[in-house]
Amino acid sequence: MEGRVFEQQETEAVSSNSIIDAPSGAADDGRKIKEESVDVDPSIAANIEDAGLEEGEISQHDDLNDEGEKKPKKITLAALQLAMPSKRKGDSSKDRPFAPPGKVRKAKKEIIPGQVIDTRATQPYSRSDVQSLKYVRTLIKEAEEATSKDDERTLHHLFHLLRQQIHEIEFMSNLSGDLVTQSRLLDDNGLAKIVGKVGVDYPFDLVADTKALHDRWSKGDFDAFLLRGIELKSRTQGEKTTKSRNLDKNYPYKVSPNFIGEGPLVNGQWWPHQICAIRDGAHGAIEAGIFGERGKGALSIVVGSSGYANEDDGDIIKYCGTSGSLETPTENTKLMIESQNRQTPVRVIRSGASNAKKHSVYQPIVGLRYDGLYQVTDNTLMDQGTAMYQFRLERLPGQDPIRCRGVEIRPTPEESHVHSRIREALGYSN
Repeated sequence: MEGRVFEQQETEAVSSNSIIDAPSGAADDGRKIKEESVDVDPSIAANIEDAGLEEGEISQHDDLNDEGEKKPKKITLAALQLAMPSKRKGDSSKDRPFAPPGKVRKAKKEIIPGQVIDTRATQPYSRSDVQSLKYVRTLIKEAEEATSKDDERTLHHLFHLLRQQIHEIEFMSNLSGDLVTQSRLLDDNGLAKIVGKVGVDYPFDLVADTKALHDRWSKGDFDAFLLRGIELKSRTQGEKTTKSRNLDKNYPYKVSPNFIGEGPLVNGQWWPHQICAIRDGAHGAIEAGIFGERGKGALSIVVGSSGYANEDDGDIIKYCGTSGSLETPTENTKLMIESQNRQTPVRVIRSGASNAKKHSVYQPIVGLRYDGLYQVTDNTLMDQGTAMYQFRLERLPGQDPIRCRGVEIRPTPEESHVHSRIREALGYSN
C-alpha cells in the first residue's frame, strides 16, 4: 500500500513547486522536497520514525507479497529527505551568523488524533440585521449631502460611523448571500460608491477595507468567520494536547500566491495566522519568510522579529536571506537576488511579535498585515561561509501609507476582539 501525503498543515510548505527555506533552520539546507513515494527498507523506516517527524510527513503500512512475505514499506520522499542528515555544517548560532539558531528535532511520543474544533457562533438573521446593513447605504447618502454642503465636521463623523459599520458587518455571524441581497449593498448605490469615491473623497483606509469586503462578497464568499477555509484540529502527544491549523482542501475561494505584484490584495489587509495569508494568496509558505519561483524571483516576504539581522524603517527595509553552506546561497536567497536583477516588486507582509525584544513600530500588534509592494535595490554579503546576504528593499511610491497607527490601524479593534474570542475558545491565554 502506498504511503500518502497528508493535507497541508501550518508546519510545512504549501506548494511543492516552490523552493522554501524555513527561517527557523528546521529544514533550511537548500534541498527541494518532492512529494513522491519510494520503497524504503524497514530498518531505515524505523530510523525515520525515531527521527521524530510530524504526522503528515510520514505514512507507513505493512503489506504482504504473493508469497506471504512483508513488502518494503512505502514512505513519502519528503519524509525520507527530511530524515537524512543534512550536509550543512552546524546549526548553532556560531555557525549561523546573522540568523537565528537552528532547531533540534526531538523524538516523538505516541500521537492520539483529536477532533476538529468548531469555534463558530451562527444564528438566523432577523429584520434588524437587514436594517443594520442598509444603514451603510444611509450613511453613504448622508456623506454625499455633507460633501455638497462642505460640512467637514459632519463628514468626519460619518467617516467614523462608516468605518465602524464596515468593520462590524464583516464579522456578522448570521451573514449570508440572501441577507446581503436584501440589503442591496452590492448594488451601484451601495459599497461600490465608497470604493469608487463617487461624490465623496472617502479616506484611503475606508476605501481599502470596503473594497476587500465588496470583492469577497461579489465572488459569493459570505463566510464571516475569521478563520474561514482553515480547519482547526487538536491532537494528544504524550500528556500534552496541541492544536493545529490546516488548509481546508475543499475551500472554494483559495487564491494562488504565484503572481507578481499586488493582485487581489488591498493595502493593510490583515490575517491572524500565516496560513490565512496563504489562503488569500498573499504568501505561499507556511513557515518560511521568503516565497517565490525561479523565473519570477521572490514574490513575497514576511518581515518580523525572527532573529535575523533585519532592520525595518518603514519605507526602507534591510532584510536577510537564509543561511547557506560552503559559500553557496540557498534557493530563497537566490530568489531575492533574482528579484533584484529583474526589478520585480515584492509583496511585504509584516508579522506581529508582541513578546519579541526587538519590535518595530511598523509591525502589527498581532497577526500579519500586507503593507504594499517593495523593490529590492541592493544587497550586501554579510557572511561568506554561509552566503548570508542582507537585501535593501524600498517601498514603491504612489501607495497608501502603512497602516500602523491612527484610525486606519490594522488589525482593527473588531479584528482584535474576534481574534481574542477565538483564542479564548481554543483555550489560549490572551
